[in-house]
Amino acid sequence: MPGGFKVLVMTDLEGVACAMKLDVWDPRDAAAAFAEYTKILAAEANAAAAAAFDAGAEEVLLVEGHANSFRGHLEDFDPRAGIAMGVPAYELAERRYDALLLVGYHAMADVEKGILSHSHSNKTYVSTWLNGTLVGEIGHLAALFGDCGTPLVFASGDAAACREAEDLVDGVVTASVKEAIHRFGGISLSPKAAADLIRRRAREAVEKREEIAPLRFDPPIEFVVEFSTTDPVERNTLVPGIEAAGPRSMIIRGESVTQVMKLFNLTARIV
Repeated sequence: MPGGFKVLVMTDLEGVACAMKLDVWDPRDAAAAFAEYTKILAAEANAAAAAAFDAGAEEVLLVEGHANSFRGHLEDFDPRAGIAMGVPAYELAERRYDALLLVGYHAMADVEKGILSHSHSNKTYVSTWLNGTLVGEIGHLAALFGDCGTPLVFASGDAAACREAEDLVDGVVTASVKEAIHRFGGISLSPKAAADLIRRRAREAVEKREEIAPLRFDPPIEFVVEFSTTDPVERNTLVPGIEAAGPRSMIIRGESVTQVMKLFNLTARIV
């Protein structure tokens, strides 16, 4: 495969092998478990980076998408890869990569048998719709990067997360590392087996990147967010460009997914 292309690896934590319990959300109360999950994440992220380099990538950037999940493992990452921390996704999307890989992701809120399923927050947010399509974090990122011409080519996580990616993007390659019995329990591959699977499947994905179209939504863009309570709507509708769509829902309108997601990123600091 010819070189010269760039790959972005976005990471989350809930979708890594063996992570199934609430301690993934509160490292203060479960420091040992959180540290173990982040170690597994580092191995899975490294597997995806290695796969991209195996496929001929010239540049690979690993992105911390779950707070503090790279802490303690910076020395463990592939030295060929760059590391991004604290950078909003829209700024990364505007750098225009040739392929997007999502590692350690989870399904959207309320999905049937999704391990640790939620959309942006396990407490504040309920559901989100992009031009009428129900989307979670996988859909948000696929659409945001797609808006800038970057296709989502790979996703790893539990079986529900993989199905979510497959429903959104034709041809996307997935790696299911675990399957739910219920929201906080299931059956997982071992961490080593999960990393090996990710490396194989991610290389396949990067090699077929030109066959996978970026996910795009036609303008105008309407992004509807439903919250679990009324107060986030009361606060966020003070921002120009955000309107109430109901007591617990707001709508953000724009001419592009990028424009809408920039405003949504701002609201995350308000809720």
